Amino acid sequence: MRTMNWLIPYVQKYFWLLFSLLVALGICCLVYSTGGELLFTFDSYQYWAAAKSFSLTGKFLNAQGMPLAYYPPLFPFVLSFFSSIQYYFICLVLLFILNAYLMVRIILGLEYSKTVALLAVAFYLTHVNVYLIGSFLWSEMLFLSLLFLLFILYKKIKTELNFKYLIVFGLVAMLLCLQRNIGLFILIGWSFIALKDFIRYKNGKLLVAKAVCIIIAITPNCLWNIYHITTHGEHYQLTEIPLFTDIYLNLNLTATYLLKVFAPIDAIHLPAYVLIGLALLLLIVLYRWGNANINIIITSYIVLLSFTAAEHYGIDERFLAVVIPLVIINMAILVSKLQWRGRELIISGILVLLLVYNGYRTAQNVSMWHKRVAQETVVKH
Repeated sequence: MRTMNWLIPYVQKYFWLLFSLLVALGICCLVYSTGGELLFTFDSYQYWAAAKSFSLTGKFLNAQGMPLAYYPPLFPFVLSFFSSIQYYFICLVLLFILNAYLMVRIILGLEYSKTVALLAVAFYLTHVNVYLIGSFLWSEMLFLSLLFLLFILYKKIKTELNFKYLIVFGLVAMLLCLQRNIGLFILIGWSFIALKDFIRYKNGKLLVAKAVCIIIAITPNCLWNIYHITTHGEHYQLTEIPLFTDIYLNLNLTATYLLKVFAPIDAIHLPAYVLIGLALLLLIVLYRWGNANINIIITSYIVLLSFTAAEHYGIDERFLAVVIPLVIINMAILVSKLQWRGRELIISGILVLLLVYNGYRTAQNVSMWHKRVAQETVVKH
């Protein structure tokens, strides 16, 4: 890793200290952003109302007193154990720490160095998305924990059948789908990964076991949605959702938010086809030098998201918050493979600029959320 040779001895010796300092700084930003409260959006009110109704009546009812359509039950169920948002915020901070640790375990499990892991964590904790999903009462922080766990568990069942880890993988995958409907997109990606590994290792019994595991994992989510469509179909209004009709616009917006990880692309006002082309080029580069499984999950998610009605409901960076950390991991892996002799200073300078750019974006948004909390009461007890 020629670009960061001078860092390696320090990182090896002080890795967990440096990791702890980064996480502590991130916690400070998260606490400052919200003041220990959490901001609410429309989805937040539905989650909190459903949690309260479940704790009182055993039924998931939204803020309007109607059945909780569109939302799987896991997150409201988890929230029902907390009497106030402040108590859940403590849990969210713990998930924030856990996700940073799991990111390290994923990278080290792929047999990359601690330097790569620290670089990925530094980018992750300076990127605005982690504070976006940590400043609002949303489900993405828990979703991300479950997604990271899948990567760690899959390594145990990649080449040989291990029923213990296969069952745990299936349970985590099931929770992922019960957390958000987009968990189905992630598991479709894992299906492609299982097929890829079958082609390489020729283990048919293992492929069948993985297929059965994934089918069982998605079943509760499917049953939940089928039940609500058949019993409360009037709340779904599926005919009014423009499925498959906004693909180009979805790809444009997705490309914009993906590229914003690396540059203020929205300030340049490039045509949509240019943005989509640049995003495709980025994915190709990551495919060439990044981790194959991570690439499959990112691509499956983005493609499937583009075929949904995401734009109809206002697609934003929240939609990509669950895959941006995977993009960051692959970016760190890519940097570790660069061997441009004599250009170490240039590459290091680019990395510093990326960190400063993302840190500046984060500082702007954290300050904005802090002011919003100070100006309005958004937490419902």
